[in-house]
Amino acid sequence: MKSIDFAFDRNQTLGLWQGDSGTILIARSQLRSLVAFTGALLHERAHASSGRPDVDREFELELTRYIGSLAEGLIQQQPSHKDMSELFVTAQINPEHNAGAKPNTGFFKSLFGNK
Repeated sequence: MKSIDFAFDRNQTLGLWQGDSGTILIARSQLRSLVAFTGALLHERAHASSGRPDVDREFELELTRYIGSLAEGLIQQQPSHKDMSELFVTAQINPEHNAGAKPNTGFFKSLFGNK
């Protein structure tokens, strides 16, 4: 455990992919923000799937693919103006309509697969 503490403390490492155990470690400081946490997670996941270190062309390409997949998923989830007006009308008529709806949890599975 001391080697992990050293890596986070001395090198200002935000995340760490450990290939031998198949785990990703995220620095506690990154848990304060969803943006920081997901950024570190995607960065380390790109190391895991590319098998490459920082400042490596294949790693950069893998990270770019993740960013593209994430952006595509977010864009596809954006309702059109027509959909937004229908949601607004539905919410005014029946505000409890979506109260028990489950969030869509398939996005990260589609991004990361079953690895």
